[in-house]
Amino acid sequence: MNAIILAAALSILAVPGPLSAQVTTNSVKLKWSAPGDDSLSGRASSYDLRFSTAAITATNFASATRVVGTPTPGVSGTTDSITVTGLAPGTQYWFAIKTADEVPNWSAVSNTLGPISTMPPPDMTPPARILNLRLGWYDLRGRRIAEPRATGLYFAVDSLGERRLVLITPQGSFPGDTRA
Repeated sequence: MNAIILAAALSILAVPGPLSAQVTTNSVKLKWSAPGDDSLSGRASSYDLRFSTAAITATNFASATRVVGTPTPGVSGTTDSITVTGLAPGTQYWFAIKTADEVPNWSAVSNTLGPISTMPPPDMTPPARILNLRLGWYDLRGRRIAEPRATGLYFAVDSLGERRLVLITPQGSFPGDTRA
């Protein structure tokens, strides 16, 4: 008879509600619904939150990495959360949680949330340097010339194919505002 009472006591400790997450490059914010102390009433005593780079099951839960600093469980039905930091960018993780009451009676393992991939590190590589930037020069009749050799009005064509009027004088060149 004592075994039946103990089994009943263990079965009424509820598993936390479904886990959900928000992700950054090195952290995951997890949220879940707090279970009660006795099933869905009251307040549980503690959480045991774990993460791993492999799927978490009841069999391997104890070997997953334990998260330090989990919150004290809220009243049954409220939302609890924690941000797990120090994760590697661009890596897949799985998360699972168990709940204890004051005895402590432990719940079964929650639903396993995962795989969740942290965001890859930010792209810090600049674009390649442009090495073929050139101007094309044309006379007013539209004939391509190597470059202006005399004072006059010419079209200059930039690397994007945009044409601008340019006045060449002994003092230098003066780009015009009119595009051809």
